[in-house]
Amino acid sequence: IYGMFSSKYSPELIELSSVPSDDMPLIVPLASAMSPEAQTNIAEFIRRDGKALFFGAFPEIDHDCDPCTILYEALGSPKTSEPPACDRVFVVDGKRVFQLNACLSLAELPAGTEIIAESAGKGEIFGISGKLGKGSFIWCGFTFLMQLY
Repeated sequence: IYGMFSSKYSPELIELSSVPSDDMPLIVPLASAMSPEAQTNIAEFIRRDGKALFFGAFPEIDHDCDPCTILYEALGSPKTSEPPACDRVFVVDGKRVFQLNACLSLAELPAGTEIIAESAGKGEIFGISGKLGKGSFIWCGFTFLMQLY
């Protein structure tokens, strides 16, 4: 999110108390607690042809600490686990440096999704893409930093 605010792109912050318009992608930094309404509205947004990008662990409870896994279930119940702490740095053209800090991986690939980021040779899944209704989503279990030198 910080990277977008620091770039030429200006994200819009919105309320999730209703289903967002699907004319722009939705970027959702996930939290362990999220209201049932917000989870339902995000899932409905994707079903209606929306595109969503998720970072972090899926919500497991609502704000009253009651179990609430609406979004988790809508996206195929991806089971996350914490991999060992690691930093991965990639240099492209000697100019662009990308650093991926792994924070969550998937224990298994949910049905109907594809792997888009995984550890080399270790089989840890750090990113998936999938479909829900007419829309699509991407989940990333890592933070993505870019630095120019």
